[in-house]
Amino acid sequence: MNNLSIGSIFFDIGDTLATASITDGGARLVLTVLPGVVSVLTTLQKNSIPLGIISNTPDNFTQAMMERSLEDIGLLNFFSPELMIYSSVVGLRKNSVMIFCFAADRAGFPHERNKCFVVGENATETHFAKVADFNVFETLNDVLTWIQSTEG
Repeated sequence: MNNLSIGSIFFDIGDTLATASITDGGARLVLTVLPGVVSVLTTLQKNSIPLGIISNTPDNFTQAMMERSLEDIGLLNFFSPELMIYSSVVGLRKNSVMIFCFAADRAGFPHERNKCFVVGENATETHFAKVADFNVFETLNDVLTWIQSTEG
């Protein structure tokens, strides 16, 4: 796989990596991994592509709560800790370019944001990612197609 132009790939959680439901009166996030996610993440990780998360989260959710939810479904170890960006922690949401600029800075590409990719199904959020000069995959199938086109 040719990953020379890839700096990092960031994933949304809800409806991209997993289905999400909030339980215990808003105190707990329960995730269920979507089909194909582990295969895609494994392939990207094997190719040494740094993986992260950019997710809008309820205001009361901490980094530890989010990580516990990801650990419960076996996804936590796919992601670089410094690239796990939650709106409730950083005070930014995906309804502006700011969280994407923040993510690019964390990934080490503040002036080369086009080396960052985001995977997410929400058109409004991916619009702001594009405005921030990120490349966008709208579905896991798009990521799979890209993987297949670069293997060789």
